[in-house]
Amino acid sequence: MKQGPPVADAAGVTPVEAVALAPATRFLGVLLLSGAAQAYQLLAGLGLAVILVGELQRGGGLFSILLTLVGLIMLLFPFRWGPLGLLLLYGAGQWSARMAWTRFGPDVFSGAAFEHVLVCTGFLCYTVSHYRLQGILLHLLPLDPRQRAGPSYWSLWHLRRVTPVVEEKRAVVHVTPIEITWLVLTIPFWALAAQLTQHVLSRPWDPVNLERFAGIFLLAWMLGVGMFVTATVLRYWSHCQRSPQEARLFLQDALWRETRGEQRRLHRWLAWARLSRR
Repeated sequence: MKQGPPVADAAGVTPVEAVALAPATRFLGVLLLSGAAQAYQLLAGLGLAVILVGELQRGGGLFSILLTLVGLIMLLFPFRWGPLGLLLLYGAGQWSARMAWTRFGPDVFSGAAFEHVLVCTGFLCYTVSHYRLQGILLHLLPLDPRQRAGPSYWSLWHLRRVTPVVEEKRAVVHVTPIEITWLVLTIPFWALAAQLTQHVLSRPWDPVNLERFAGIFLLAWMLGVGMFVTATVLRYWSHCQRSPQEARLFLQDALWRETRGEQRRLHRWLAWARLSRR
């Protein structure tokens, strides 16, 4: 059976060519994106701008500019740990500012609720957009060692020449305007929800008085029920979006998981019966 030509990815590179490119070239492929994938670049940049504005309003100063520059570098070179590294840097800056306020004077990093919502919105926008951009540029799922292509190289781990494993990335054509619109509309909601949760949980309460736990119990119940209902609806929607072939494969896998013990026992008896007739 003949196979068609390799399909190019978002940067115009086929999977066979991608494994042969240098890492720096593959990382700089973020500059070559086109179409809907550029929206994630713009959203990540917008998130950095919102973080900068929020931190400047809170009195961040040079730390805000440093944080923005680091986030921009992580966006141009989309390392897998980029968003996590930016969050750790921001947490370290907040901790050092809190220690400086405790020892030497007023807290210059304090701010109103609006500035907190701005910073939270910026981080959510940057993190989600960065990880979705990684899905287009990098291989996020476990690699299949059976699929190999490209020129071989000497591996110190295997002590022999090996062929690179093909990296399967998300096709840029799968990025839809509905997906991007839904992301833009939901990010401010989650930022406001986080600020509301922080406001409720930070209120002073007496652990001996059980009436003060009513708000926490109500919040936990609402979050649990909401997450359960949302997960159920999304799971049902994902089942409805599957093709007949994908649905058949899912049912076969579920049948094997539920009846593998019985099937193993039956096939053992069948094998014993065939060997007994010989």
